[in-house]
Amino acid sequence: MDTNIFSNVGEKGNAPEVVFLANNYVNQFPLSQHRKEAIKLLQAKFGNRFKVYGNGWGTNSGNVNNSQYEEAKVYRGCKIAISISHFDVDRYFSDRLGRALCTGAMVLSHDYTGIGKDFEVGKHLDTFGSIEALIEQCDKYLMDVTKRETIAKAGQELASKEFSYQNIVKQKTDSEAVGLLFYEPSRG
Repeated sequence: MDTNIFSNVGEKGNAPEVVFLANNYVNQFPLSQHRKEAIKLLQAKFGNRFKVYGNGWGTNSGNVNNSQYEEAKVYRGCKIAISISHFDVDRYFSDRLGRALCTGAMVLSHDYTGIGKDFEVGKHLDTFGSIEALIEQCDKYLMDVTKRETIAKAGQELASKEFSYQNIVKQKTDSEAVGLLFYEPSRG
């Protein structure tokens, strides 16, 4: 990713406290329904303090897919960025997780298989296992500014170093492909 765009330096967008940037593909992927349930509960709990950005979500949706600069502003303007990938596959995460971290947003990620191989949970980001736990984690980190900002800073430092284009190209071999939808860190 372009760490000149996705960095903690730059304009902050007028984003609510909690955001989720992703498209809704109905039931096309294994975690599609889980994502929809999470959005529904986040909207019910946080109201206008939460917003989903992306295609297919309905009236509460904004779409910043056409501009990396606008996406970065949303992440810089929020307090918590939610990450729920389409799959629960060992070490798979959306590139949006990395972009959110690079901008300095505190990330709450679904607890996918292998997350501890690439991130120190509670240091670089935090996780949730259920949607109810997601709501509890959001409440916790919205109240604990110091902890939220400490995690966001550590996540930003790690992601800015690990997820830059230069680092990805340097670390990858022909057998370790970087896809357009996800980044798979070095297993070294």
